[in-house]
Amino acid sequence: MNKLMLNSFILISTLLTVWIGCGGGSSSSAPGTLPPPAPSLSYTDPPSSGGYRLVKDAASTPSKLVLNLMGPSGQSGKGIGFTFSLDANALAWAKVAESDVEFVQNGIFPLGTGTQVLKSLVTGGDLLGAVFQKSGSATAYTGPLTKVAITLKSSDPNTPRGNVSLGARVVSVIDASGNVQQVSDLRLGVLVIQ
Repeated sequence: MNKLMLNSFILISTLLTVWIGCGGGSSSSAPGTLPPPAPSLSYTDPPSSGGYRLVKDAASTPSKLVLNLMGPSGQSGKGIGFTFSLDANALAWAKVAESDVEFVQNGIFPLGTGTQVLKSLVTGGDLLGAVFQKSGSATAYTGPLTKVAITLKSSDPNTPRGNVSLGARVVSVIDASGNVQQVSDLRLGVLVIQ
């Protein structure tokens, strides 16, 4: 070997040793591989034809899903009570606005002054909610009857992805005549962690 080649070999060997010693030669992930993104919530609304429906509110974000409980067009009532359920391993009920006292937000019902009939209870994956007006004529279903919100329990990028359960076990309304009616046609959309 000539002297120039020997010096080049020593220089390259020294540089490689320094580079590997500084961490340049080891990596915990394959080159060019990015960590998975933080999980987010996605919701596809149910079909819009008739009945009661849970639909995504425009105020929703990737980490907080706000759902509007909509009533059948052309009908009216004096309030609604419900029990919704979700996958408590991955999701949690949240307040629609941080300043809310309850986990349920009133939509269209005039609640009056004094003590209001706006209550909620979260137990495990269940949300029990009630919004009722105390007096007056029935209110036309021209907007959300009530709003609820869901958040992810974890922002860990390794959170399992896919469809998660969202259900409604009991939904009752006080109709325009003042009678309690069970709702059998509540339509839910598809909730996905992506």
